[in-house]
Amino acid sequence: MRIRSLLTGRGAPAEPPGYDPERARTTVTRHRIITHEQSRYECQVVESVDSAYAVGYGYDPTSDSSRVFLLDGGETVRSVSSARPIDADIAADGTAVVIESGSDADLTSRVRILDTRGETKLRREIDATVGTSGISADGSRVVAVSKARSPRVHIYDVADAEATTTALYMSGLGFESFQRGDDGRQICLSDGSRPHLILD
Repeated sequence: MRIRSLLTGRGAPAEPPGYDPERARTTVTRHRIITHEQSRYECQVVESVDSAYAVGYGYDPTSDSSRVFLLDGGETVRSVSSARPIDADIAADGTAVVIESGSDADLTSRVRILDTRGETKLRREIDATVGTSGISADGSRVVAVSKARSPRVHIYDVADAEATTTALYMSGLGFESFQRGDDGRQICLSDGSRPHLILD
């Protein structure tokens, strides 16, 4: 996988071919209480761009339990135990990415990718706190942005069993969207507006 930076600066293009800011939004996040085995979990629920699937992650405030919920049409279809989930996103095919944080004394984070059955397709640790994540609409690429002194962008090829990962040193980035350009390449976007990376 080859990556080209589109960060603004000398020589940076204004926008890549096929970039359309009207298509920038990918997901919607809502707060929701989800009941599981008589426990009530306070969750953030993230919907896929077509609202067909959703992933919820949250805690039972009366215990130390935290879980991830995969939803189809608003109904819970899978529930998965999760260690301190802090962020999630879901593709239009139901593939979800969940970021799990380490303990207070441990600054590592875990990138966990789940299929529609709730089974883990990929699990990788990042030696830093992750601030935000995103998944392409087709579920083929995942981005996680760490919040280290020199923030890094980790890009995962979901289909690759070895999980190809690329880290770029860039500051202040959070990715919320992917697009496919006219040339077939995927464009990573920041805050749903400005393009930052092209993935070949």
